[in-house]
Amino acid sequence: MTGLTLIRKASCPYVQRVEIALAEKQAEYATIFVDTADKPDWFTRISPLGKVPVLKVERPGQPLAEAA
Repeated sequence: MTGLTLIRKASCPYVQRVEIALAEKQAEYATIFVDTADKPDWFTRISPLGKVPVLKVERPGQPLAEAA
């Protein structure tokens, strides 16, 4: 099974779309909240533009960051 982690901020319509899609697929996932006004270093490494949502997939490869 692939481990999924949704990295999000408290209020964001784009994150809500991802949550709806994951719910429709009945996917299990963890959630991490970030303050996009004070981005932690680990967050900017996986989301160079500093945007949410990011869906971290526990498998070889890169996280799926917000598409600009």
